[in-house]
Amino acid sequence: FPNDFGHRLLTLEGPTIYYQTNLGAVVALDAETGLLRWVATYPRLDRIGGGAQDRDLNPAIVHDGRVIVAPDDANAIFAFDAASGRLVWKTDPLPDEVKLAHLLGVAKGRLIATGDRVLLFDVKNGKLLHSWPDTGHGYEGYGRGLLAGDKIYWPTRNEIHVLFQENGLRSDPPIRLQETFQESGGNLAVGDGYLVVAQD
Repeated sequence: FPNDFGHRLLTLEGPTIYYQTNLGAVVALDAETGLLRWVATYPRLDRIGGGAQDRDLNPAIVHDGRVIVAPDDANAIFAFDAASGRLVWKTDPLPDEVKLAHLLGVAKGRLIATGDRVLLFDVKNGKLLHSWPDTGHGYEGYGRGLLAGDKIYWPTRNEIHVLFQENGLRSDPPIRLQETFQESGGNLAVGDGYLVVAQD
């Protein structure tokens, strides 16, 4: 929706707010005054030609002095210096068949992204290290996953897949939501020893 400027999430880190516009720019603002600290741009895809990606609410990730974004108007992930806005790295263009919906965060030196599969990138340089599943097309992601302990929890329509953060390999059998509980996937949260699934 070219005229949809709403529904963007902000990221607060220390005295700075980072705003991913999904309009060719990432902005850093002073959290107290609202003054502009920097604006960084990236190459956009033409939305008219069908270039918009199927991204969900996807705020910037701030890690180790870098602001990492996966804009829905680009086919790559970008890391900018948090203090200056200088581009530190960008991933290779993601293939058209890869659907990226969320950046979950950084763990074990890996930037973890999900969509129709789980992707692990080296957080130092943006190089793709692992994709799960690694053969054929992926699953239909269904909600935002999470990182907890040393695991990745990734919801699909009928299951929650549990993978190791370090290598993206399966760590436990999937939690079979449909088969066991007659429920579907959704956004995940964790706390007090519980895994919570927020459904539509």
